[in-house]
Amino acid sequence: MSVIPRDSSKTSVISVWKDQFIDGILIDQSASKALAFDHNRNVAVLDLHKHEVRLRLADRESSTISPNGRWIVSADRNTDTFEIFDGDTLERVKTLKEVDPTYESIAFSQDSRLFVSAGMHRMVTVWDSETWSVVRQISVPSRGLHVPAFHPDGRTLAIADELGFIRFIDIRSGRELFAIGPYSSTYFHGLGFSPDGNTLGFVEQNWDWKVITVGE
Repeated sequence: MSVIPRDSSKTSVISVWKDQFIDGILIDQSASKALAFDHNRNVAVLDLHKHEVRLRLADRESSTISPNGRWIVSADRNTDTFEIFDGDTLERVKTLKEVDPTYESIAFSQDSRLFVSAGMHRMVTVWDSETWSVVRQISVPSRGLHVPAFHPDGRTLAIADELGFIRFIDIRSGRELFAIGPYSSTYFHGLGFSPDGNTLGFVEQNWDWKVITVGE
């Protein structure tokens, strides 16, 4: 069960799974759609206006929704593919064969125009969300890439690796700008920028939260 805030004066409750814990929720910018995740790799697509579950997906490696709510991308563990769903109709509109079948994480840029995937290999793949074609592949000097997060400028990507570093990459040139770490974690549960892009928050493997300044 999930409790979703609607405004400052009330809440609405949406029953998602009967006997499963919800590990996380991802909401689009309009606060009309959300993805809910459980610990068994199931994903539910929620309509926050009608207070209902519209779609359920099982055995997913990773899933995300574009900030503008137009697209839902879900990685199928059994077929090594990305399934692209229309955010409004929830019809599957495209299936993409993964470039790197060892993917760990996927993410959209904040303007929803770019989509990235990354995995165990030393590669970040950048996709165009209009054509769903590969824009570029960026080589990274370490393995185990996961939890990518776009900076609000749309040009910089933060991504963690298995060595405990968080690397900052220029998406246009593919050049690494700088790296921070190493931290004690070989796996991070999440990364995220503040709206102004000056602060990065992340959760380490032991569930410790850290917040650091990365700009002015």
